[in-house]
Amino acid sequence: VCGNGNNRPCPSLGTVQHFGPRFQNSAGLPVTANADIVGPVGGFGWMLTLNDGAPKNLKIDSVEVDPDTPLLLGIQYPPGTGVNIVANAAYCQPSSSYSCQETFHRVDSMLEVRESLGNSYYLSAEGLMVTRIIMSPQTFTGAPEWIKPTYETLGKWNSGYALNRFERDGIILPKFPYGPWIDIVADCAGNVYCSQTTAADEADASSTTSILANGFCNWGPNGDGESSVCQGGAQGGEWCNANQSQCEGGCGGRW
Repeated sequence: VCGNGNNRPCPSLGTVQHFGPRFQNSAGLPVTANADIVGPVGGFGWMLTLNDGAPKNLKIDSVEVDPDTPLLLGIQYPPGTGVNIVANAAYCQPSSSYSCQETFHRVDSMLEVRESLGNSYYLSAEGLMVTRIIMSPQTFTGAPEWIKPTYETLGKWNSGYALNRFERDGIILPKFPYGPWIDIVADCAGNVYCSQTTAADEADASSTTSILANGFCNWGPNGDGESSVCQGGAQGGEWCNANQSQCEGGCGGRW
């Protein structure tokens, strides 16, 4: 993987492109390892697509976006995948006044995400996940409840402002804080990337493999164990296939 100053190649690992009909025929912009992604926000959102599949673990930091401009991020996961999204503050100890983490909650539409405080996500039956990315304070996520800070929100213990900015002659530009980050973790099968097999399917396959490695329960054409020639694989359900004793003694099959 490419690095800073080591002159190694930095190949594209995928693309990011805008949602919406205007960009449906666009190939998007290439995304490399440890990418800095910069572009217009406030539209339908950005779609992240990686060549080898959706990322199982995605870390987002150095967020620099105006608090009044929604930035939506979409990722297509395999159907049936679940996600856990957590915002984390830097240099933070939780107290009765300030929180350091926020677990996002699921909502029923992309519109709800767009209009949210930035602590929710939408996940369709087809696996499309959309969440809103906001610029958070450096050292807390809530006071103690989650907040979507503005340029007027005071900093921790009323020191300065919650959001860094560059300001001159009435113009305010956001400046990202160092440290806070968002984790998006998917429960899909695979190592670095999600395969098209869900975690539940992988667990079922693992269970079946374990059963078949030790034997399986089977019935013959006469509906009994005696006529079985072990064709058709495991039969009779999980209990009968747990072991030989249950298969032959309780289920009347052949192990």
